[in-house]
Amino acid sequence: MSGVPTEIKVESASQLDNEIKQIVERFQEKETEHTWSGFDDSLTRLIAITRGSAVLYEKNYILGIKSLRQPIINSILTERTKLSGTATELIEEMAKALGLKFDALSEIFVPSIIKLCTRTKKTSLIRAQKCMNTIIRICHLPNLIPKFKEALQHQSKSLRNCAAEWMRMSLEANEVGDLNYYISDIEWAIRQCASDSSSEVRNISKQIFEIYKSKFDLRLEK
Repeated sequence: MSGVPTEIKVESASQLDNEIKQIVERFQEKETEHTWSGFDDSLTRLIAITRGSAVLYEKNYILGIKSLRQPIINSILTERTKLSGTATELIEEMAKALGLKFDALSEIFVPSIIKLCTRTKKTSLIRAQKCMNTIIRICHLPNLIPKFKEALQHQSKSLRNCAAEWMRMSLEANEVGDLNYYISDIEWAIRQCASDSSSEVRNISKQIFEIYKSKFDLRLEK
């Protein structure tokens, strides 16, 4: 079991840079049976740093995370359940810490979180759902709606179920002015979900439409 504390106080940009440098060095190795637990410890430490006000040094933090983009993505998508779970938790903690500023990292990591929802392992699915729910609720990023639209066309029933719920949550979490740019995607999603083979997606479609009616009532009058 990892001995990494749950929160590590970051008191300077140089401390943050040094922490990330050590993590980058750890990931120079290839993931194997012998190295993956070290990767997990490093990501757990990065979670603790994120909780410990690392984002106060926002520029350094975001640059550091970008320097770790491939190791983090590989860890999210690994078949090792524990490592994948830690990497997914890291993305969720980033979203909590950065809020709207997570937009700078969303294009990098959100596609991998979405991809997890096609997995057969229930634990991976639940973690990915929780992570994405947090991103939508806290970060208010309507620009993720096209990604959810794409996911609604996937053959994976579990992913379509998730995407429908994310579309519903996005309508709830964002203001009308921010949603207007994506109105055609939203209206497409309502029609698509209403005829989906999954009863869960069809049920969520009704909820999406009710939110749509309350926010875009003038469009219904046209």
